[in-house]
Amino acid sequence: MVNESILCVSHIISVNGGNKNLNSSRAVLNSYHGIIETRFNKIQETIHTAYKDETQKTYDYSIFLYKPKPNYGYSNTNSDKLNIDKVDVVIPARDESETIGNIVSEIRLSKYVGDIIVVDNNSVDETSLNAISEGAKVVKCNQRGYGLALKKGISSSTN
Repeated sequence: MVNESILCVSHIISVNGGNKNLNSSRAVLNSYHGIIETRFNKIQETIHTAYKDETQKTYDYSIFLYKPKPNYGYSNTNSDKLNIDKVDVVIPARDESETIGNIVSEIRLSKYVGDIIVVDNNSVDETSLNAISEGAKVVKCNQRGYGLALKKGISSSTN
């Protein structure tokens, strides 16, 4: 089997802030993925909406899998077929104690998931404890920032 690198990107956004806030959040995510797609091919996308009784809010959470484009030197095959055993899922999170447990437990159901790495991006709530209680590996990133949290999580990945 060829050893391929896979990039897994995950997002959680609240859909309760009104259409303006939701559209703004989605626009930022679309531009972010546009940047990723200059060097990676999207091979799988999953978006799930869940209502959380405890917060009385609805959240979209999504997972995207990318495979490096061959002309950037990351891959030695032109095939876009996914041939992997497991992928690690990196979830940057800050103050997501009310939702992170359910998200980790749902992601855990996939047979393709190795480690679920929650990067606690300087939370002041129980985000880390709730993620650990559902079986996630938690990595601390005390300096705030989505990009920094992603880097920290990716560097902690073993798959």
